[in-house]
Amino acid sequence: MGATFTIQPLLNKKEARVFKELDRIVTSCNPAWQVMAQVSLGEVLRSKDAEAYSCINSKRVDLLLVDGDCLPRHAIEYQGMGHHRSAAAARDAIKKEALRIAGIGYHEVVGGHTTPAELRQLVERLVDKPEGALGNNAGSAAPENHVWRDARDGSAPRPGLLSGLPVQPQRGDERRPLV
Repeated sequence: MGATFTIQPLLNKKEARVFKELDRIVTSCNPAWQVMAQVSLGEVLRSKDAEAYSCINSKRVDLLLVDGDCLPRHAIEYQGMGHHRSAAAARDAIKKEALRIAGIGYHEVVGGHTTPAELRQLVERLVDKPEGALGNNAGSAAPENHVWRDARDGSAPRPGLLSGLPVQPQRGDERRPLV
């Protein structure tokens, strides 16, 4: 093989910030759960319909929450500033429907809007508490679709809100957008 290869980051900087915060929150809710990045749907979904399977085989989800048995439970998609200006929405519709049919929840983190507090609230609803934990919610996190938008006006992301916010929220930052 005469080709050369170089490494590249698995996630861009904004996706990495969401991944790190999500991973921190998920493992604090249940250490048996994990967050996986850039997961191929062909690895976590099956279909006897070859044509349907070929539509999702090479598609990826940004982040996937898996339970203690490594079963996929919830997909998290990061929607950056240019997401709704491209064909990404159509691609996401295919992913969203395949995940829904399989019983895997689909959730969007919208750049410039999702705060660490909102992300924590979402994760606490989705992640089962460990066995024996007070108020175990095992099985209660039914698959659902959710988009975190600006609670003030429901608007699309606004330019300028994606700048250098900390991954670890500092006192008073729980209400500021994560990315």
